[in-house]
Amino acid sequence: MNIIGTRHFKWKIVARWIGFIVIPGLFVVLGMYLKNSRGPYWSGSNYDPDYAYLMNALNVIEDLPIGHIDHPGTPVQIFIAIVMRCVHFLRNNFVYDWPTLETDVLTNPELYLQTVSYVFLIINALLLSTIGFTAYYKLKNVWLGWLLQTAPFFSSYIPMNSLVKVAPEAMLLTVVLLLMLWLVMMLKSKQQTWRHGIVYALIAAMIIGLGIATKMNFLPTIVLPLIIIRTIRLKLLYLISAVSFFFFFTLPIRQRYAELFDWVIKIFQHSGIHGAGTAQILDWSVYWSNLKILLDGFPHIFEVIILFLLVSIVSIIVLPQRRQYLQTMTFRVGAAAAITQILAFGFIAKHMIQYYYLPFVPLTAMMICCALLQLRHFHEPKTVATICLTILFFVFAGQSMALTFSEVKKLNTVEKNTKQEVLSLQQELQERYADYTVFHYFRSSSLEFALNFGNNSVSQSYNWELTQLYPNYFVYEIFTKQFSKWNTVIDIHSFLQQNPKVILTGSPFETSYVSEPHYRPDITLTDQFHGVNETFYLVSP
Repeated sequence: MNIIGTRHFKWKIVARWIGFIVIPGLFVVLGMYLKNSRGPYWSGSNYDPDYAYLMNALNVIEDLPIGHIDHPGTPVQIFIAIVMRCVHFLRNNFVYDWPTLETDVLTNPELYLQTVSYVFLIINALLLSTIGFTAYYKLKNVWLGWLLQTAPFFSSYIPMNSLVKVAPEAMLLTVVLLLMLWLVMMLKSKQQTWRHGIVYALIAAMIIGLGIATKMNFLPTIVLPLIIIRTIRLKLLYLISAVSFFFFFTLPIRQRYAELFDWVIKIFQHSGIHGAGTAQILDWSVYWSNLKILLDGFPHIFEVIILFLLVSIVSIIVLPQRRQYLQTMTFRVGAAAAITQILAFGFIAKHMIQYYYLPFVPLTAMMICCALLQLRHFHEPKTVATICLTILFFVFAGQSMALTFSEVKKLNTVEKNTKQEVLSLQQELQERYADYTVFHYFRSSSLEFALNFGNNSVSQSYNWELTQLYPNYFVYEIFTKQFSKWNTVIDIHSFLQQNPKVILTGSPFETSYVSEPHYRPDITLTDQFHGVNETFYLVSP
């Protein structure tokens, strides 16, 4: 009987450990599926900002000035540079050589971008596994471990951005998973010594500093550790260290700090996106409209905030030791996550693009976890609380994941259709217009166009190399209405007299530039493809 019981116990442990690998495995499979549906990074709008980050990473390796500082995104560029050096080291027979690395990256940019994306995917999957194991070890509850692992599936914006793009969103997911790991550790941290308090404060500062250096929209999370850390001295240590870590992670752009902060101030002082709009901090009508759109886009998050507040209020009323309850880590962590998300709603509504809220979505799982832990205090025996845990887990997590996968399916269908249209366009150009000169303009699906986009973000540092590797690249710049071969301006009328077979390809002028007809060139264009997202025109004087 004892042997049977022991075997059952061992199999139960093994099943739980395997369970903590299933969700990260699903995470990887979903990422691979979405990447395949999305197509190459040079296709459609996929290159923005991925190719800019690739080219800036080349500048990091060569110790050239970083051109793209908008996010600022410096840690992403450094990370890409490290991966690129490792990949080239393996491809170059374990020998590092800068000239061949530069040529290899410019010749095979898709290989490097795909590798960086998969490295992010694997790192985030490993962090998910670590969160599950750590939560089970600390909280002694397998359901809570699984709940926290489902955090990236609470919104379709995470799979559609963090799992496929080589952009700040991929690293922001890494950062917020590290933050969740820190929160799990804090949930069951016993009375800390001064030394332990310093360590936890510095770890939090490093995570927050890294997140803000990755993208400024992470800024509201700076209040989260402030609420959790207990003493004033440790709070001050955390704040000073977080600022210091931000500057440490952005050291490669130290000579452009003035430009970066001018950009941030411009965004703050103007009511529109990216510093546009009127010179006022808030246009209240736009702000309230943006806030409503955000709340409608993330309805379950607001519901969880309300749920946590209700559970907390009931806890304060019912539990006899109210003052001690307010000092528990269960309450402090949940309250910190709730306050951070509320602040993030207000912060993002000022400069609103919905996926900017992406790094705050996983904190929803922490709020549910804390609410469920509080329910344990209400019922005896523990089996009643366990039933509540199970029901709430399946109701919210199941509903959120179902909604997310439904939205991902719809968005993925759009991605597939776009990819298929691009492939059809490319095939027709190759089969029927192979002897034509092709000029590319904004949103053209072309490797050369994507490389040129990235090269422009580094002040055209690789002009000579690109012209040698891709000598026959022609472009129409819609903002200046200039035709050129790389940077050599061409008179299109003279060019047409000598080369009458010319095609212009990019987003359809008839639909994509309805409000901006002045971007259309002053020549006759005949649409030959009639694409939805991208088309090509025969050009005549």
